[in-house]
Amino acid sequence: MPAEVVHVRMSYCIMAHPKRVEHVSWMLRVLQGQGAQNVTVMYDRNGEGAWKNSKRAWETADSAFTHHMVLQDDISMCKDFVEAASWCATLRPDAPISFFLPRKSTEEAIAKGLCWVSTRRFLWAQAVIMPIGMAHDFLRWVSRHDDPTFGRHDDVRMAAFYAEKRLRVYVPVPTFIEHEGAEDSLMGNPNTAKRRSRQYIGDDGVAMSLPLHDLRDIQE
Repeated sequence: MPAEVVHVRMSYCIMAHPKRVEHVSWMLRVLQGQGAQNVTVMYDRNGEGAWKNSKRAWETADSAFTHHMVLQDDISMCKDFVEAASWCATLRPDAPISFFLPRKSTEEAIAKGLCWVSTRRFLWAQAVIMPIGMAHDFLRWVSRHDDPTFGRHDDVRMAAFYAEKRLRVYVPVPTFIEHEGAEDSLMGNPNTAKRRSRQYIGDDGVAMSLPLHDLRDIQE
């Protein structure tokens, strides 16, 4: 547990493509049905790509809240995702938290009875929480350091920001979400098993049953 428990107030934004409007409507019902408030949707109606839409989604981070979560439009979520994600932010109030990581480290953590992986090789932004101040700092950093080699990718920019700030990204495992878009990439990514979770808790899984308060982690 952190020395001082933070009362987390979360805002949410789904970065969405118009082709996935039906799934986004389902995501909204799930999030709100689990108690999420302050949920907005940012549609890429002009085909500007992931980064431009992600930027708009992070710009909705409001200082009236402690944390902001941006979700992509191609995920499924466990039964208590909202409550468990907020609990993770309470446990690690100053850290970026991602809820998806399709790498072997997730299996290693579970094999050792651990619930956390931390990574410096961040390239998965299906659902990410940042403290509000960090979200604003991220946007300012990109405005100063944006690079044509980043292309239209949001996760590449996040990875560069976290690397410069020497921040680890924490991932609770088994993962609370699944990447449904692995079979239907609008970014042209290959359809491979590598883009699916190795250890998804399941749509009916209860993440709050995990010993998340044990903050030991596998580092990669």
